[in-house]
Amino acid sequence: MTIRDANHASDRIYGTGPPMELTYKPDAADYRRWLLTDAERTVRAEEERLTSGEEDNERV
Repeated sequence: MTIRDANHASDRIYGTGPPMELTYKPDAADYRRWLLTDAERTVRAEEERLTSGEEDNERV
């Protein structure tokens, strides 16, 4: 007897309910989380750029 692993993509395609894309509606908390994630990613990339010595001296 084999145990079947969960296959979420298959469940969405062949499941009984509508796909998540049709039922999901982002709210203010989602937008806030996305903005914070993007800001953290930008700060981390800038921090890495400055510490690696690849500073662009030609920028004004």
